[in-house]
Amino acid sequence: MGSLTLNFESGIYSLFCLLIAISLNFNLSAQPNNTITGQVIDERGVPLQTVVVECKEQNKRVLTDSTGNFSIQLKIPATISAQLLGYVTFEQIIKTADTKQVTIILKSAVFSLPEVDISSKNEPVLLEKNLRRSINIPIYIFY
Repeated sequence: MGSLTLNFESGIYSLFCLLIAISLNFNLSAQPNNTITGQVIDERGVPLQTVVVECKEQNKRVLTDSTGNFSIQLKIPATISAQLLGYVTFEQIIKTADTKQVTIILKSAVFSLPEVDISSKNEPVLLEKNLRRSINIPIYIFY
């Protein structure tokens, strides 16, 4: 009766071991996606629409709807951020899969402009501008 012997130098055996190792690696590193839902509001509690809610490390982003709500699927742990023009960017780390609902409060960004001085003279200036090469329209500028 013949016996089955495994030759370690055999290419088939090596390929079999490699496939088993790869499948175990995928099974151990695979993490389920968790759905995170939430709402983005401002400091007064008003829902904000078209806010970009994203997770940069997973390259996923969504926009909030007209009521400020969003839903995004992420692998935990993850860092989400919320951005909207005129507001300070918000970031939050989600550490556990127990976190399913978040409320994000965006604070208004304060912009200051430099001082502007406006002065005028009471003398009109007549400028002529040729439009379409056929109509001369006088334009008065007061400065």
